[in-house]
Amino acid sequence: MILSLLADEAEEVVEETSEGFFVGMWNSIKDYFTNNYWGVIWFVVALILGVIIIKLLMKLFKRIFKRTKIADIAQQFILAIIRLILWVILILILLGILGVNLSGAVTALSAVILAIGLALEDLLSNVADGLVIVSSKIINKGDWVCANGVEGSVVNINFLFTTINTYDNKRISIPNSQMVAGNIINYGVNGSRRIDFSVSVAYETDIELVKQVAYDVMYSDGRIYQNVEGKNPFCSINSFDSSGIGLALRCWCDSSDYWDVFFYVNEHLYNEFKRYGITIPFTQIEMRERKDEVVMPVIPDPLPERVEKDRPQEHHRFDLENDSITEYMKAQKAKYNANKEIKEETSEEKAEEKAEEKAEKKEAAEEKAEEKAEAKAEKEEAAEEKASAKKTRKKKKAEKDEEPQQHTSSVMSDEGDGD
Repeated sequence: MILSLLADEAEEVVEETSEGFFVGMWNSIKDYFTNNYWGVIWFVVALILGVIIIKLLMKLFKRIFKRTKIADIAQQFILAIIRLILWVILILILLGILGVNLSGAVTALSAVILAIGLALEDLLSNVADGLVIVSSKIINKGDWVCANGVEGSVVNINFLFTTINTYDNKRISIPNSQMVAGNIINYGVNGSRRIDFSVSVAYETDIELVKQVAYDVMYSDGRIYQNVEGKNPFCSINSFDSSGIGLALRCWCDSSDYWDVFFYVNEHLYNEFKRYGITIPFTQIEMRERKDEVVMPVIPDPLPERVEKDRPQEHHRFDLENDSITEYMKAQKAKYNANKEIKEETSEEKAEEKAEEKAEKKEAAEEKAEEKAEAKAEKEEAAEEKASAKKTRKKKKAEKDEEPQQHTSSVMSDEGDGD
């Protein structure tokens, strides 16, 4: 009986308390909107304008990024950060309109961001490294790469992971932080790859025949480059092993044809070796019993005499306790004078050499001038001789022309006398 009465009283007290709490909260909300109706109106207006401005700015940023060469994943990452910053600014403005103390809100927001950053340190590191991978264009989707011990084709690059599809059709996701921390080998970025083969043949094999067979096999595949500068097939001796001669074969092809060409050359090379009887040796040890006497020739000349190496003397440092400053200064002065004499001698020798060179040049110039003068004189003599010969020829010609005239005049005078 008593317990039931106490329970009924407790229920009445709880009902009165809850009813008073909700009534008080409703009254406080009603009083706030009644006394700050302009603030509420400005809050609604700022919220609507803020949402519209954020949407317009995001469209503007998207158009700007489309005109740039930034990768799509990098654009998405930057746009997400810009959207977050704009919303944070809008929220702070709205809180200021409602009369909330912004210093406390900023402090709380900073604490929340710091806590999130510490909790998601590894994830944020992957995001930053993913942005580095995409922005630097180290690898792209579809490239054949080897990273962190995994080789395959890049399927996707997102904020956290880089997904690679291996040649045996396994899909492996590597965190971006591990991708950036290690070496990345990109096989497909240049469009072409070189294939290296290592072949060993017996020592008694005709190497020229092996080379010819190797070139025939490589030239028989149209996917292998031919007559391309720096990318022609190659075959030559690489090493002399314990059981055979090692040869290096190299050829170039498109990156997409790498494995097809690799298996083609291996299979056909083995078949051609069998066709021409070329032996591929295996590791073996040959043991023989030696029956002849071992002769160890000795050079009859004795050991040469020791000749000391001319080493430069170590630089002397002045000891304040044991050395005398006067002796040190005298030694330095003597050293300076000796160096000065050496420099003077060398300068005199150089001056003499220059004077000799100058005299030789002068003599050569005089000889050249004399030769020119002699040549000029010879030319003048030849011209004079030519002119005199010309005069002589003219004189003889004039004499020859005068003789017929005299003959005709004499004949005419004889005829007149006869008449």
